[in-house]
Amino acid sequence: KGSKPAAFDVAKAKALLAEAGIAPGSLTLELLAYSDKAEFKDLSAIIQEQLKAIGVTVNIRLAAYAALEPDMLAGKYDIALLSRSHLTDVADPLAFLTSDYTCKRGYNLSQFCDTAMDDALAKAAGEPDVAKRHQIYAAAATTLQERAVNVFIIHERGSDAVSSKVKGYALHPLYHYTLTAGLAVD
Repeated sequence: KGSKPAAFDVAKAKALLAEAGIAPGSLTLELLAYSDKAEFKDLSAIIQEQLKAIGVTVNIRLAAYAALEPDMLAGKYDIALLSRSHLTDVADPLAFLTSDYTCKRGYNLSQFCDTAMDDALAKAAGEPDVAKRHQIYAAAATTLQERAVNVFIIHERGSDAVSSKVKGYALHPLYHYTLTAGLAVD
């Protein structure tokens, strides 16, 4: 069961702000974007314009990641763009879930802290049954999405073009390029 992306609905966004008691034009947010990722400059400008459409002012702070990281780790930001390569070397999500979403871990940029999540992930760490671990991960993902801990804007995927003349090549599930002795071109 996958999650559905949020719909772009300006009227609904304005209604939610009004319901929260936020008057149009009264909210100003700072968006951190690091210049090391070239596309963040454009992406932050798009976010700024989209939020402007609902009456939210966004000031962009663009700097090198090293300059922004202390504030990000301390939770001193309203919005931050981040590029994170989850699951690139290990297909089990425990490491990044624990690092990013437990109370006392070092890369919890969202400042999310829920002892029930900590307990569930600790249980997953000791669970030898893969299916049971995946149930815990699915519940964690549901919690994170329902509570809007992070908003994932884009998920880039690699793509490979393969000719029928290429033999012994398979797409890697994590988009790594793998050359093996069995790879050949007719």
